[in-house]
Order: sequence, then C-alpha cells, then structure tokens
Amino acid sequence: KVRERLSDLLAENDMRPEEERVERESIVVDVGERDRLVKLADERAEKVRSEIGLLNARKDLLSERIRKECYESMQEEMVECLPFAGGPGVAGYALTKRSEAEEARLERVKCMRRVELRELRLLAEQG
Repeated sequence: KVRERLSDLLAENDMRPEEERVERESIVVDVGERDRLVKLADERAEKVRSEIGLLNARKDLLSERIRKECYESMQEEMVECLPFAGGPGVAGYALTKRSEAEEARLERVKCMRRVELRELRLLAEQG
C-alpha cells in the first residue's frame, strides 16, 4: 500500500513541469521522522496557543480596567454639549463622578468667582 502510494507520487512528480518537480533524492520516507516532526509541530502549536491565551487574558484585564476607569466612573456616559449661539453640538462629552472633596472645592471656586464678579461690578460702578 505504501509502495503503491509512493509509486503514484513519483509518477505524478514526473508529469509535473520541471520547475515544480521534486528531486528524487529529496523524497525520503521515514515514518519515525514524520511522527517526530508532527509531535514537534503539535508541541509548538500548544505553546503558541498558551501564549495567545495569556496575551488575551492580559488584554481582557486591561480592557476591564480601562472600562472601569474611563466609562463606569462617569456620572454621565454621554452628554451632548450645545453652543449658546446655535449650531452643531459636541456629542460624547462625558462627565466624571466627583468625590466629596472635589465637589466642596468646586463650590468654593464658584463662590470665589461670584465674589470676584460682584467686586468687578462694584468697581465699574464706582469708577
């Protein structure tokens, strides 16, 4: 059976164009070597599979962290900001959640700005 298959392959090889032919010396039938090469290829494939699995796990972990820090930490995930004078707005502007300390600081800054504006108005009225 193996001998017939080899004869068929050699006959097919002889019918091929010169540039496609395999030299007779290059054809070696060694079942043990073939099995060794198949085993080696399977081991390499398994190694690559495990490396890809690790890379995918890292990417999944990174994407989860990014999602938590950049999307789930938002007060509003999608807000459209519209201009006062009309025209197109800016979509996709996210508002982050603020901590209590940030909220307190924001209120202080707003208060300071209101005082500053009142002061400027008073100075303008007097001067």
